Amino acid sequence: NSANSTQEASRMNKPHLLLFPTWNPGVAKNIGIPNIVNRLKKGGLQNLWSVGFERNPGWQGVPVKKILPIPYVVHPHDPLQELLEKAEHAKVSNSVFYAGDSRKHAEEWGGCSRTNQILPLQSAAKAQNLTNIDVRLVGRGNRLSQEEYNHRMLVSEYCLILCGDTPTSRSLTSSMVAGCIPIQVGNRLQGKCDPPCRAGWGWSVSGADNPHLPYTDVIPWDSFPEIGEQELIDRGPAVLEESVFQVFQQDRKNKIHSIMQETLSGWIYGWGDPVTSTEFGDAVEYIWNSFGAAIEKAQSGR
Repeated sequence: NSANSTQEASRMNKPHLLLFPTWNPGVAKNIGIPNIVNRLKKGGLQNLWSVGFERNPGWQGVPVKKILPIPYVVHPHDPLQELLEKAEHAKVSNSVFYAGDSRKHAEEWGGCSRTNQILPLQSAAKAQNLTNIDVRLVGRGNRLSQEEYNHRMLVSEYCLILCGDTPTSRSLTSSMVAGCIPIQVGNRLQGKCDPPCRAGWGWSVSGADNPHLPYTDVIPWDSFPEIGEQELIDRGPAVLEESVFQVFQQDRKNKIHSIMQETLSGWIYGWGDPVTSTEFGDAVEYIWNSFGAAIEKAQSGR
C-alpha cells in the first residue's frame, strides 16, 4: 500500500555509511568495492556515504562530498595516559623533523617531488649547521627504526607533512599522536592544488569545500601552520623562519598543543592485534560524530 511504499522510500533515502577496508583504487577494485556500491545504488540506496584516508572516489565509489576523511592507522605501544604524557615531552625549540621515502611515482602522478622539497632544507642545514632541522628521504638501506622515528617526532616541535602519490599520508596521524605540530606543505590536504601540484592519476582535486583533513567538526585546522610547496622549494629554511617560527609564538603553540591533547584519542583505533584486541581508542566515536556533523551540514544546505 501507499503507506508502506512511503516508509520504504524514506528508509532507502536515509544516509547509509559504508565502512570499506581499502587504501588505493587497485585494491578497491580487486576486493569488489565498485561492484558493491553499484549494486546498492541499483537496489535503490542513493544516499551513500563512505569513509577514507582521503576523499577519493576511485577508492570509495561515492562523490567526494560524501566521503569522510579518517586517520591512517598507527600502532601505539604505550597506553593512552603515557601517550598523553609523552606528547607533552619537552621539545627542542623551532625544531623540524621529517623522514619518509621519495615516493617515486608522486611527481609523475601529481607533481609532488619530495626530493625538491627536502633538498633545500638538507643543503642549508649542512651549510649553515642548522641543528634544529632534521629532514631526510629514506630507502630500504637507511630507514629509521620505528622506535627512533617515534623518538624524533617526540622531541621535535614541528613535523613536515609532505604530499605523496596522493594528497594524504600516515605522517599527519603520526605527528598528531606524537604531539609534534604538523606543518602542512602546500594545500593539497585542504582539497586544493596550487603549483607545482597538478591533477594526476589515482586521486582527485576535491576542492576547498571538501578537504582531506579528518575531524574538521572539532579541529580548527586553520590554526595550524602551513607553508607553500613552491615557497619551500625556492627558499628553504627562510620560509620556515618567516611563516612558522616568527609567527607561531608560545601562546599559539600552546593553543595547538591543547587541541592535539584533547583529540589525541580520536587518532587511535586501538592497541594490539586488530583482530583479537579489546583495547580501543576513540577513533570510531570521532568518525561517527563527524558523520553526524556532515549529515547535519548536508541537510541544512551549508
